[in-house]
Amino acid sequence: MSRNHTPTRSELTRRRLLGAAAAGVSVGVAGCGAALDDAETTATVELSGIPNGLQRYRCTLSQDGEEPITAVDPVLVDGNEFQVVNGGVDSASVVVRAADLSGSVGAAEEPQVVFTVTFGGAVAPADVDLSVGVADDDGGASIPRDRWSVDVSEG
Repeated sequence: MSRNHTPTRSELTRRRLLGAAAAGVSVGVAGCGAALDDAETTATVELSGIPNGLQRYRCTLSQDGEEPITAVDPVLVDGNEFQVVNGGVDSASVVVRAADLSGSVGAAEEPQVVFTVTFGGAVAPADVDLSVGVADDDGGASIPRDRWSVDVSEG
C-alpha cells in the first residue's frame, strides 16, 4: 500500500476485525457476518385498498436506528406528482407527499404499493414508524389510517 492510499470502508472493517481477533477478543460468527455484510432493508408502504381512488397523501417514515436512507422510490404516484419534502437520502427519516393531478390512480380493492424506502443496513421492523398526515380519496374524503401499512424486509 502506498503512503497516500486512503483505506476503504471494507478495508477498515477488515482491519478492525483482525485487530480484535489478534487482541484475543471474541467476535463471534454473527458479529463477523454483520460487520462484513452490506445488508439493505426495504420498507414498503401500502394501502389495503382504495375503493374511491387516491387524490393526495403526506406521510412520514422514520426509524429508531442510525441506518441512513439510500433510496426513496415512488410507486403509485410518481414523477412530478411525488415529492420528498424533508429528509430522504442520507437521513434516518423521510417526509413525502404526492397528489394525483393526472387522475391516473383509480379505485382498487387489492393492496397498492404507495412508495418504498431503502435503508443502507439492517433495520428491525419494530424500529420503523409510519405516520400519515393527510390522505384523501378522489371524493375528498379522508382515507382511514387502518388502510395504511408498512412491510419491512431485509434484502
